[in-house]
Amino acid sequence: MVIARARAAGVKGFVEVGYDVTTSERSVALAGEEPDIWAAVGVHPHEVARAGEDAFERVRSLAAARRVVAIGECGLDFYRNLSPPDLQREWFERQLSLAREAGLPVVDERIPFPGSGQQRKFELAFAKALKARPVRGRP
Repeated sequence: MVIARARAAGVKGFVEVGYDVTTSERSVALAGEEPDIWAAVGVHPHEVARAGEDAFERVRSLAAARRVVAIGECGLDFYRNLSPPDLQREWFERQLSLAREAGLPVVDERIPFPGSGQQRKFELAFAKALKARPVRGRP
């Protein structure tokens, strides 16, 4: 199991990131079972065209769970356009609003890859954000 190997290697905590309602529900359930796992809930831009009418309200409800520490994975992905751009924008705006209301950070699907020149900037900004705000659900 990947988590067991990571623990054995010294990893002390995990965030299980949902990319649609089903995976967000699984993330919350896993976080409820494991003391070193937290959850992020949201709908990835590729998935918004398949999201049901009640999907956003389900994500909103999941966001209130004690061990949810972020909204996402969300964002905009116009490279493949698996969902219409206008619908991606609408969902991204709604999830940003939800994050603001819930006081949670956002997991944006456009995190830079190592070697991209932006990785170090991202790491520094992320570390600063974590220090500036206590994470909900931490023991």
